[in-house]
Formats: sequence, structure tokens, C-alpha cells
Amino acid sequence: MAEAGIKTVVMDLDSGGGQGYGAFECANELRKLCDDNGIKLFAYNDGCMASACYALGCVADEVISNPYADSGSIGVLVALVNDSKAMDQAGLARTFITAGASKVPFEADGSWREGFLADIQSKVDALYEDFVSHVCTHTGLSAEVVKGTEAKMFSANEALSLGLINKIMTRAEFVSYVVGKHKEQRNA
Repeated sequence: MAEAGIKTVVMDLDSGGGQGYGAFECANELRKLCDDNGIKLFAYNDGCMASACYALGCVADEVISNPYADSGSIGVLVALVNDSKAMDQAGLARTFITAGASKVPFEADGSWREGFLADIQSKVDALYEDFVSHVCTHTGLSAEVVKGTEAKMFSANEALSLGLINKIMTRAEFVSYVVGKHKEQRNA
């Protein structure tokens, strides 16, 4: 699109997030591509802009939300399932044959190894700091404000008052707004 001379791009977003791997890199590359080519980037939250989806959308020049959409979930989650007790109840036993002291995350009784959980927690904490920094860089919000959201989701009005989004518009209002901004940019 940049090579074709497109000067306005809209990201129509509606996602609860997902895999964070590569999210910041992708979002930053998108921002750079728009900056390098004079492209105005709009993000429209058309339902839910959470977690990795928020990381992608917050790099836009303007983040605009539908009045009934939710934004936020600026946090990190690792979900672990320990099936040891279910296996015990089913009469199944595991045997691990490994090389490397940290290869198996379980203690002999099937509980998580403390070192394993501490390692995961340190990685979650580091990724959270990167996420907060990413949001601060692209929104101008302070780390205190971003961390103060405690990874909650916010209604459009709450997100606007916090600075997570820039405007609230219905779909029809948003289309008219973007068309108007595009015409202004073409005539500038």
C-alpha cells in the first residue's frame, strides 16, 4: 500500500488478543512504515481491543472506539495446566528420562518445581515491562497510568478518560471522520 501511494490506512480491530510473541515488533514496524511513507493510521475498536490487539492498535495516529466497545487488558498471562492428579486418579504414571536439571518442570510429587514457576514469573514480569513501555511510547501515557489499569478492560468512556483511546464514534461517524481526514490530507 505504501508503494502504491496510499496515505490513509484503517485497522478495524475486534480481538481479545492472543499470542504476544512478535506483537510489539509487528506494531512498531507498522508504525515505522506509516511514518516513513506519510501514511495516517487509524485504529477502530469495533468490539474488543484487548491485550495483543491493544498492543497493535495503540501505535495508530488515532485510536477510535465504538461507544459499546471495550479496550485494555494491558497485561501478560501464561496459563499452565498440571494434569498430575488427574493422571494419578486414572492410574497413569509418568517417567521422565532427561538430560539437564531444569528440563522437567515437576517435583517428584507432581507439583510444579519452585524454580520453574519463578523462571516463568520473571519472564512474565519482563514482558509486562516491555508491554507497558510499548503502550507508553505510543500513547504518551505514563507507566504509572498504564500499570494502574491493572490489566482490566474498560468501556469506551472509561478508556477515553484514561487516555487509552482518543475518540468515541459509531461506525457511521467513524467512516465520515476518516473520509474527511483523508480529504484534508490529500488537499494539504
